[in-house]
Amino acid sequence: MIPRQLLEIWGRIPRRRIWIGLGILLLSVPVVLLDEGAREFFGGTPGWLDGDEPTLKVLTRPLASSYYIENGQPAGPEYDLVNLFAESIGVTPEFIVKESSAALFEALRAGEGHLAAAAISETEARVSGMRFGPAYHSVDQLVVCHRDVSSPLPRGPDELVGLRVHVAGRASHEAFLKTWREQHPDLNWERHASLSSEKLLAKVAAGEADCTLVDSATFALNRRHLPQLASAFVASAEESLTWVLADGQWWLGRRLRDWLHWPGTAARIAAILNRYLGPTRLFDHVDFQVYKRRIRKRLPQYRALFERVADEHDLPWTLIAAQAYQESHWDPQATSPTGVRGLMMLTRNTAESLGVADRLDPVQSVEGGVRYLKQMLARLPETIHAADRMWFALAAYTIGAGHLDDARGLAAHLGRNPDSWHALEETLPLLAEKRYAGQLRFGSARGADAVRYVHRIRNYNAILKRALAQGSL
Repeated sequence: MIPRQLLEIWGRIPRRRIWIGLGILLLSVPVVLLDEGAREFFGGTPGWLDGDEPTLKVLTRPLASSYYIENGQPAGPEYDLVNLFAESIGVTPEFIVKESSAALFEALRAGEGHLAAAAISETEARVSGMRFGPAYHSVDQLVVCHRDVSSPLPRGPDELVGLRVHVAGRASHEAFLKTWREQHPDLNWERHASLSSEKLLAKVAAGEADCTLVDSATFALNRRHLPQLASAFVASAEESLTWVLADGQWWLGRRLRDWLHWPGTAARIAAILNRYLGPTRLFDHVDFQVYKRRIRKRLPQYRALFERVADEHDLPWTLIAAQAYQESHWDPQATSPTGVRGLMMLTRNTAESLGVADRLDPVQSVEGGVRYLKQMLARLPETIHAADRMWFALAAYTIGAGHLDDARGLAAHLGRNPDSWHALEETLPLLAEKRYAGQLRFGSARGADAVRYVHRIRNYNAILKRALAQGSL
């Protein structure tokens, strides 16, 4: 029997409060009793986090804008970004590579991964019916053509009529074409479901197609290898890039949103993207065409020298070769109006300090130049991230260690990170401005030239490595 006093108290409680209390009680049921999707929805952690070493399964594609293997190690913008995120939630990423967008989305629907990271636009995810996370970057969707397809290049969808337009299996790209066809019924194209955008760019460069559609990041990363390509017009501007989440990954989606809003995340993402995309802003298709010819004709004379000296100093030989090309175009007799000479363009004072007796001797020049580069690396503070140290050292090689120190000091004064190459790229050009002269211990300098110097070496290095991978040497 329930005591009469309790019944009286119960009767005085408003029915609305009773229902609220019952609701709270139901929501308090331990989430471990629910299935994994419900656990996540109600704020619990997913089952795949259980265990000592939880693994985040990431579906990606083998693209320069996403994920690739370099010197036996994985690399790429998406690879670095995913690792940054995975570190923040205490898991280890496992990358599963799929050859096409269709295969990637199919695998995600089948539960092979927790998320997909492959330079996917929100439009692509939406058209494909996928659930996507918050944006982390934006790109333009471009129509890219062979430089010789017409003069001038097509400037709108109507001028694609009659051209051989090929597109990859991305649903969003074909959606553009279908929309344009409503206004231009004679517009036709060929769809390649199994080919990536990068492979279609190669087809256009080889003259096997006239034009294709591709995002601006993929175009920027590939045009230095394929200088026959040119951007004709923008199909869609400022499209957000995102990661696509598998069904039921509520917890992961929340953590991703939280991570993107953490202080400092935006700057770290910008630094990663700049590491890959920064050098592509400096593009000269004629220069790159000449460089590719000289890889075949001039480089073989000095390759063994570059390899030997680089190996002695534990440096990539392709980087040393790229630097030598930037300095002298692999001309051992090169001499500048200011008196620097040789393959590595050493000054007289630098050569004497390195024990180089004959700057025009290729062996002495390369050995001296690499020793000097190692000196620049050795004097850098340990606080500079390993991925950026070489760019700092190359900048010091060309502008001088003192001016590099001035740039780092100025960056700190302006509230920028003096240990970030991304910040130094913005700060070095300020060394030439009079308003900062009083803050520079070593005086003004042409800092913008140092930034271009590093960008060109990075581009030359990327082109050379691509040529080696393709067996062009």
